[in-house]
Amino acid sequence: MKRIITLGVVSILSSFVLVGCGGNTASPSTPNVIHTELSQKKIAHVIKAAGEKAGWRMTEFKKNAMLADKTDGDKLISTTVYFDKHSFSTDPKNDELEDAISDSLN
Repeated sequence: MKRIITLGVVSILSSFVLVGCGGNTASPSTPNVIHTELSQKKIAHVIKAAGEKAGWRMTEFKKNAMLADKTDGDKLISTTVYFDKHSFSTDPKNDELEDAISDSLN
């Protein structure tokens, strides 16, 4: 019985170590400042329209985030656009999409 408990504890601790080491090492995207007086709802609309115009499929995810997908040949590119009334960013960082959004907002 003691051996089973010891084995269980070691298994649980090993799981925690493995989960902790599997984190994403990419640095977060630097937010792009928005210079506008639009409401957050209108900003979401502008971001969606700008992404679609640039060839991205934009899907509303939360009130402050959108999923953006684009096919480049046989490769699918996906990123999440986070935004509020003062800034937006993409994760993972995508300069093409950020430029399209910046052009529409500023």
